[in-house]
Amino acid sequence: MKFYRILPLLDLKEIGDYPQIQDFKTGFDSRRPESCSRISRYDSEVPPLDIDFDGMQLTKKTKLTDFVSASYMSKLTGLLVSESLLSYITSKRIVETLIFPVGLYYKDEKLSAKYFWIHYSKAYPEIIDYKQSKFFLNHSEVKYKDVTISSYQDYLKKQEASQYTIDSKYLVLMKEYLKDFDIFRIGIIKSETYITEEIKEEMVAKKFTGMVYEPVDYIIVE
Repeated sequence: MKFYRILPLLDLKEIGDYPQIQDFKTGFDSRRPESCSRISRYDSEVPPLDIDFDGMQLTKKTKLTDFVSASYMSKLTGLLVSESLLSYITSKRIVETLIFPVGLYYKDEKLSAKYFWIHYSKAYPEIIDYKQSKFFLNHSEVKYKDVTISSYQDYLKKQEASQYTIDSKYLVLMKEYLKDFDIFRIGIIKSETYITEEIKEEMVAKKFTGMVYEPVDYIIVE
């Protein structure tokens, strides 16, 4: 089974500027606890339902696309998408998410186009076969020292005890879990958005803009 990860497009001829959102509209207080700038605090968690996405300012050079990149909102936490891309994604089998309406602005004028934030509200550590996967400490000082991980609890324990991030050379995923998803995010170790080859082909055919699909060789299904 082949998988791809969704990444923002960097071609300025198509997107105009990168990131496409680099600031907030005038008067938007990004320091408030409910500001969308704080969304990364709720990685794989349910954020407050009143979180405010109505104030995202497009740069002057930006061309609007289906997938939009923002400097202060990590793509690892969610996806900022058009209404048509949201409709497609939510019609497929996707891991647990929450949907928030987004207000996009150009020169402080709100656009009529409807956009949404797809927030990953749950991690799936149980999908990993830890004993078959390969882990290492991701830091040059330790020269990518291998680490043996036997379970999720073992991962948490060793990560807490280490000053370096535990990464993986490859992850073996449980087929019985993965069969339920067309679009998924693990939420630990690796946090990108992954799609099946079938979904990738459909998205290419539908000509969704603002993203690229990169094949991954570090995801193995058994």
